[in-house]
Amino acid sequence: MAPVPGFWASLTSIEQAAFLAAAHEVEYQLSEVLWREGDPADDLLVIRSGAVRICVDRDGGERIVAFRGPGDIIGERAALLLRRRSATVVAVDTVRALRMSTQEFAAYLTEHTR
Repeated sequence: MAPVPGFWASLTSIEQAAFLAAAHEVEYQLSEVLWREGDPADDLLVIRSGAVRICVDRDGGERIVAFRGPGDIIGERAALLLRRRSATVVAVDTVRALRMSTQEFAAYLTEHTR
């Protein structure tokens, strides 16, 4: 079974250009918390470089549920459903990403329906 390409790789060059035009570049340092479980979900990120760990608080301890890296999108489900964060996201090294608010992403999807 072939690996599934990340979000960024699945976009056409036109879709990537439009995403870059609408997004805001952000950077997070090692161990920085990008967002916490329970926070309002009002934005999402596409990781350009670096990696994050995604974890949940269970029985008073941290349980790692995933790692995400370059090309991956994070936070989109919570943002699109206007909910709260279901997990905490922490940078495991320097992370450079493209940030979009929920409203910006909804507008992007309206323009790029594929």
